[in-house]
Amino acid sequence: MRGVNISGVWRDVNVGTVYQVSQEGQSLRFFGTHPTFESSGVDTIRGHSLESSYQTRYRQGGISPGNCAGELSLDDKQIVSCCLDSATGQWISLVIR
Repeated sequence: MRGVNISGVWRDVNVGTVYQVSQEGQSLRFFGTHPTFESSGVDTIRGHSLESSYQTRYRQGGISPGNCAGELSLDDKQIVSCCLDSATGQWISLVIR
C-alpha cells in the first residue's frame, strides 16, 4: 500500500473552516480558521483512517476540546469524520482539498 500524504489546504464544506495540514509520516498537525473561531490539533493516519484531537478557541471567548474519527476517500480528496466536541456535541465534518 502506498503512503498517503494529506498535507496542504483543506476546506470544511459545511461551515467554511479552512485548514492547513502538515504531515510527517503518520502524524499530522492542523490549524483551522473561521470567522468565529480558530481550531488546532493533531491527527494520526493509518491507511485511509484518521483519528484526531483538537481544541477550538472562540473569538468571543471560550475554549472547547474535541476528537474525531474519520475516513479519507480513495482518491485522497475528501475526509468524512464523526466528531464529538465538549461545546457543540456530536457533528459530522466533510473536508475537501
